[in-house]
Amino acid sequence: MKILLLILLYGTFLCLQGLPPTVQGQTYVEVNSTDLNDFDIEHFAFKMEQLDLRMMRFELSIQKKVDSIAGVLQNLVHVIENLAWHISETERSATSSEHQLRVIAKNLTLLHKEMRDLALAQQRLPTRSYFDDAMVMLKAHSNCENTPELIQMDQMQTSMMSKPPPRVLEACDQLNSYSASGVYTVQPDGEFGKTIMVFCDQEYNEGGWTVFQYRFNGMVNFYRDWDEYRFGFGKMDGGEFWLGLERIHQLTYSAPHELVILLEDFEGNTTFARFENFEIAGETDLYKVMRIDGYSGTAGDSMSYTKGAYFSTYDEDNDTHEENCSVKYHGAWWYRNCHSR
Repeated sequence: MKILLLILLYGTFLCLQGLPPTVQGQTYVEVNSTDLNDFDIEHFAFKMEQLDLRMMRFELSIQKKVDSIAGVLQNLVHVIENLAWHISETERSATSSEHQLRVIAKNLTLLHKEMRDLALAQQRLPTRSYFDDAMVMLKAHSNCENTPELIQMDQMQTSMMSKPPPRVLEACDQLNSYSASGVYTVQPDGEFGKTIMVFCDQEYNEGGWTVFQYRFNGMVNFYRDWDEYRFGFGKMDGGEFWLGLERIHQLTYSAPHELVILLEDFEGNTTFARFENFEIAGETDLYKVMRIDGYSGTAGDSMSYTKGAYFSTYDEDNDTHEENCSVKYHGAWWYRNCHSR
C-alpha cells in the first residue's frame, strides 16, 4: 500500500509540474508540490502511527483474552484430573465392594446350607415322646417279656426309626446319593418360598443336577412363543421338555449355579461344556444372561457370547440382528447377532 500510494503522489507531482503558467489568457495558480508531498507523507505517517497504536491495543487485548482462556483451560485440566482420580477411586471402591458382596453372598449361602443341614439333623434327633415311649418299653420289658405292650413298643420303635424325617428341598443337590433321577418338588427361596417342579438328574457326575432342557428324539416342537418359553413345556417325566424361563431365573437367582451342556451323537460319542457360574434375570429384564463364565470342557465355548443377551422367540424379537433370529433359525435362544457376537 505504501508503494502504490507513493507512486500516485509522484504522479500527481508530475502532472502538476507539467501544467504551463498561462494558456490563451487563462490564469493558472502555481502549486508548491514539495509542500503538498510533505503534508501527505506526514498525514500518512500519522495514520500509520494511529494504526500501529490500535494494533498494539488489539494485540494487548487479544493477549489478555488468550491468557484468560489459558488460565481457564489450566483450571479445567486440574478439574478433569481430579475427576479422573475420583472416578478411579470410585471404581476401585466399587470393585472392592463387589468382591466383598460376593464373599458375603458366598458365606451366607454356606451359612444357609449349614443351618438347613442343622435343621435336618435336629429333625432326626429323638424327641421327648420317643424317650417316653422308650421308658415305657423298658418298664414293660422289666416286668415281663414278650407282652403285647412290649411288642407294640417294638413296632412303634421300628416305625419311628424307619420313617424318614420330613424334608424340604431347595435344590436337587440336596438329594441323597442313592436317590433316583426324576421329578421333585423344590423351594429355591426357602421354606416360605414358592414351590416348583423340576427334573433332578442323579446319574451325571454324582447327581444333584437340575435339568432345564432335554432333547433326544425331536418329538417335541421347540418353535414356540414367549409365554410357553416363560412357563415351560414338554414332559419332564421321560420326555423332551423345557423347564421354563421363570423357573430357571428363580433357581439361578436364589443361589450360585453352574451350567453343564451335554451333547451326544447317534453313535454314542459324548462331549460337554461346563461353566462355573450361570444366572439369568427376570422377565422385566427379558431374562437377560447376567453371568456365564468359567468355561471348561471338550465341546468348545459357544455360550460365553450370550452374556448380556436377552431371550428371543418368534413373537418377541430381542436380538441385535436386523432379522428375527428366532424366525431365521426356527427356534428360541439368547441370541445376539444370531449365533455371532
